[in-house]
Amino acid sequence: MNGLKLKVCGMRDAENIRLLCRDAEPDYIGFVFYEHSPRFVGQVARVAATPAPVKRVGVFVNERVETVTQLVNQHKLGVVQLHGEEPAEACAHLAASGVEVIKSFPIASATDFEMVVAYEGAAHYFLFDTRGDRRGGNGQAFNWRLLQHYRGATRFFLSGGIGPENIKQAMLVHHPYLYGIDINSKVESMPGVKDMNKVQEVKRQLQW
Repeated sequence: MNGLKLKVCGMRDAENIRLLCRDAEPDYIGFVFYEHSPRFVGQVARVAATPAPVKRVGVFVNERVETVTQLVNQHKLGVVQLHGEEPAEACAHLAASGVEVIKSFPIASATDFEMVVAYEGAAHYFLFDTRGDRRGGNGQAFNWRLLQHYRGATRFFLSGGIGPENIKQAMLVHHPYLYGIDINSKVESMPGVKDMNKVQEVKRQLQW
């Protein structure tokens, strides 16, 4: 087993979450708190209880630190993912409060890795996603060969259009700081609802 973590993002249906935890046992489950997303978690009841080993991630886009902190406490989130243009100071402030911080960066060229330098030490993990018009869920993979230009010291999640059809290619990414795989739109039957067969196929490949 290669040891990579599995993060399933964009969850909001309680029964779908229950099946996901039972059948795929992901390491992280992401709940989107960005109201313009088709996967916006909505009401409190939709942030269903998850088994203790699964880390609950709140995904935010340019939200006030005070609001993020309030929602972390309200929903008992262990991790926050900042998916906008949040400054390094915001990441460091949240990290100092005791929550794990994932800072997302859109990647389209080698020069995009220059922006991560200011965040070294401010976030626990980075997440490299595809640059697109929408905040996540673009369903497209970027050129993973660009990862050779990342020379930072922060472990990262690989995201952007990953599903059963290309997980084998993702597994060929050999980088010393690759920490986990983030999946979302490519394993869905509809926005916010995951197809368990697709998720399990991704998990099976990760266990090779």
